[in-house]
Amino acid sequence: MKRGIAEENTDVVQLVSYFVVLNNNKLLTHKRSKRQPEKRLVNIKSVGFSGHIMESDADKLYNFDMFEPSLITPYINRELAEEVKVKLNPDFPISFVGYIWEPSDALGKQHLGLMYIVPCDGSFTIMEPGLLTQARFESMVDINSTIDNYTTWSRMVINYLNNNKNKLGNDI
Repeated sequence: MKRGIAEENTDVVQLVSYFVVLNNNKLLTHKRSKRQPEKRLVNIKSVGFSGHIMESDADKLYNFDMFEPSLITPYINRELAEEVKVKLNPDFPISFVGYIWEPSDALGKQHLGLMYIVPCDGSFTIMEPGLLTQARFESMVDINSTIDNYTTWSRMVINYLNNNKNKLGNDI
């Protein structure tokens, strides 16, 4: 099914990667501008970068178990390269955390997220600067103080991180 058709059909759940970039106990946050295609997320802050699993990923996914927590599949590398360029932290590998699904609104009902934590060295480049704005690393204290300004999925992730800091390694 074409993505545009799937976006109009709330009976179709689309698979997306959702990654949270960390450095020294801070999360890389951003806002989506009016120029980005998902109008339901415009001017709302986010702690995650996401993208749809593409048809071109399908053949690669047959050889990988995308639900295996210890395995990083090719689509996450593609999505990282499309959204944000980071230098990965070799001491802390990318890790699968779990799934995100929140069916309380049409956007949440239509998307199932595979959440990854991406530790980095602190340097980053937003690959689509006109679509993602105000990118910066923020502490959990600062994020928690403005949690109402974040997307539903971001609030879920923030709450998860507040309650599970010990599960995410030494970087948070």
